[in-house]
Amino acid sequence: MDFLWEISKWLNYSPINITYKGDFSPIIDYCKSAQIFQDVPFSYPETFKYLDKAYPGSKFILTVRDDAEQWYRSIAMFHAKLLGKGYPPTTEDLRNATYVRKGFMYNTVRVYGTPDHDPYNKAIMVAHYEQHNQAILDYFKDRPCDFLAINLANKNSYQQFVKFLGVESPYGAFPWENKTSEILPFINNAEKLQDTHAIFNHIDRYGNEYLPFMNQEPTQTSNPLETSVAFRHDTNQLLAWFASGDYDSMSAHFLAGFQYFGEKVFTKLEGEQRAEVYTFVKDFLFFFIEEKYRIDGRFARDFVNCNPIIANLAAMTPMGNTDLYLQIMLDRPYEDNLGKFLTLYSPRNRVGIERSRLFDANPQLASFWYSVYFRNYTTIADSVCYENMKEHLRYDDPRIGDYFFIDDIYFGATYVDPVHDRLIKRRINQWLQRKHSHITFQSTPAGAGGKPKVAVFSDLWRERHSVYRNQSEFIASLRDDYHLTLIHMESPDTRHLDTSLFDETLYLDSPSGVLNLAPITNNGFTVAYFPDVGMTPKSILCANLPIAPIRMCGVGHSVSTFGARIDYYITGADVEPPDGVALNYSERPVLLPGYGIVHNRIAYRRRRHLPEYQPTGGERLIINCPWYSQKSNHEMLLLLDRLAREAGRALLFRFYPGGSCARLNGFIPFVRDVEKVLGGDDFIVYPSLDYDTYMGLMEEGALTIDAFPFGGCNTVADSLHLRKPTLTYQGRSWYNRIGSQMMRSIGLGELIATSPEEYIKISLRLIRDDPWRTQIALHLESMDIDNVIFDNKSSIWFKRAFDYIVANHERLKGEGGNRPLTVEDFG
Repeated sequence: MDFLWEISKWLNYSPINITYKGDFSPIIDYCKSAQIFQDVPFSYPETFKYLDKAYPGSKFILTVRDDAEQWYRSIAMFHAKLLGKGYPPTTEDLRNATYVRKGFMYNTVRVYGTPDHDPYNKAIMVAHYEQHNQAILDYFKDRPCDFLAINLANKNSYQQFVKFLGVESPYGAFPWENKTSEILPFINNAEKLQDTHAIFNHIDRYGNEYLPFMNQEPTQTSNPLETSVAFRHDTNQLLAWFASGDYDSMSAHFLAGFQYFGEKVFTKLEGEQRAEVYTFVKDFLFFFIEEKYRIDGRFARDFVNCNPIIANLAAMTPMGNTDLYLQIMLDRPYEDNLGKFLTLYSPRNRVGIERSRLFDANPQLASFWYSVYFRNYTTIADSVCYENMKEHLRYDDPRIGDYFFIDDIYFGATYVDPVHDRLIKRRINQWLQRKHSHITFQSTPAGAGGKPKVAVFSDLWRERHSVYRNQSEFIASLRDDYHLTLIHMESPDTRHLDTSLFDETLYLDSPSGVLNLAPITNNGFTVAYFPDVGMTPKSILCANLPIAPIRMCGVGHSVSTFGARIDYYITGADVEPPDGVALNYSERPVLLPGYGIVHNRIAYRRRRHLPEYQPTGGERLIINCPWYSQKSNHEMLLLLDRLAREAGRALLFRFYPGGSCARLNGFIPFVRDVEKVLGGDDFIVYPSLDYDTYMGLMEEGALTIDAFPFGGCNTVADSLHLRKPTLTYQGRSWYNRIGSQMMRSIGLGELIATSPEEYIKISLRLIRDDPWRTQIALHLESMDIDNVIFDNKSSIWFKRAFDYIVANHERLKGEGGNRPLTVEDFG
């Protein structure tokens, strides 16, 4: 949307007389990126004329209301609830509103030609609406084949629409959402549109676009306890709206509330905050399930998108979930109440709803909910959430259309179910490849100053991020012989990125949420390297495109893509299982001697050294659990509960979930989920901390224990840097073997568990046997950990393997299969 607003600025309109003076070429060029467009800036006055001339044979659709009065009431009321706390926004409100970005709403309203002292002047706005529509009608008056005006409220509007486009459809009416991204999937012969640009001048759209590969998570402010959204809940106002049938105002109010609570992070709930949450949740659920309260189609997706924050808010209340309200609605027709079901039905529910019935009612909306549900993957400390998430991941339906929030699905699936994660990832890969099969790349390798060109795709290339900590030495090893380009896609601001290793930096923007690939379609890259596939939505998209002849990825997110267009996966021979490594990857594994990564050396200076500090039997023993909330699954919590019961001494488990449970106000629900298993006295959960504070607290611990099935890598390195006895839990994948291999490297294989019983046995010995634990700590003090754990020799092997692949890729392709490449190949 930012890109579209930039286009509207280029048009250089004058809001007083609505004449356009600028260059329309940016918007004309942008229309080459797809077949269907709607809303700002395509709906701005005069724009349709230039698009019509630039794209002869295009089809234009004007959506209208019953009359201008209805349009004015709707937009004025919506803006009042969104920006003016129930009152018409002032010019100052509009200037300061952060919807899209600061100033956007002010400039949008200026299009109507209203003065600053009266921005919602009814007479001017109504006249603008009528003049704008009439200008379009006059322009196309003799062109019925190119133009259609419809009122979506009319019963036959969908038939008019289908007939106008000349396509067939099995449906009889518009779906609730009425968005371009959903119109194509249920047109059987959509290929008829491929040579036609259908420009949708849709005047009234409220709510957000939910594009298939974009994460629409609210932007966190610099202080997570603050929120950029102004919101005041008023029960009496809700009652008034309900009594007058003004359900749109109620919907706008509830959605504003969810945005407000979604941007806050409560670390405790008491006093006014508790009353605020309880009252809002109570009022929302009370009105939401009322049969009279109807959700207008344009709000349906917005409510479903709020599913995770609603689940978290309910979890903060004595109810715990929305079961009671779902049970009340279960006997109602699914077709009429689907939006409500999908809004309230989350992994926290004990009430079960058959998923196929949801898809029967509306496959488009159910598909959206299917993706949104995965955003709850950080809730698996709760036993029911854990099982429901597993069930959801394994569910498939041929009617699933587009996928949304794909980074949450891709990233979260392995934490939920590392056996079946490959199934959903494979489906997403196939969907992306189909969806973007029309995009071509001219990637004939071209040197830059005699060097082959390598593109590194990452938005996480900053010093304290795990991706950078593990792979920056690899990229540094390529500098002398390759021309390196860092390609980032989340923000044009590079201040948070370390660009020092690169010859150039390239930003790919996302106009209207669609990644602009034009700058790299003719790129000359020899290799596209992905350090962190799966951690951002755009990394997943790009990994499914044939951007370069050779495509590699590393263990930034240490799981195979399971079907993306990646040729080689860089990993460590010492970490991978000795047999069956190829089963872990769809890519061809490249087994570097060592870990498959290089740990950056840690700058934190320890404050405590043995024998100066080592807790003994008389103290409460602090156990470090540096686990993100998605690693703190219910089975791990049960193991901790068993430790607490069998330890024979007082324990204190310290959890460090980072920012994982802060998003969508999930901190308190996570704490309560842990409390249900461990009780209230044996643990502390810390909110997101800066690195030095986190390390200082870790230093106070007597030992560190790792999670399973997704273990730690950098957290194990942190613990060993602090010389803490560290217990790991080994499985058959890199992500649950790296910590164990680090322990072997320093001669502490005895601290590796391979089963729950071993985990309990070794943990209890570390807890009960103070002399043994001290002996291990002294061993760690004696080790030259910097030259073992933080050794950088693997970067030499990375460079050799990289050179070998570049020189032999065509021959290696001809071999077929995914036999691992080893030092015998590239040594």
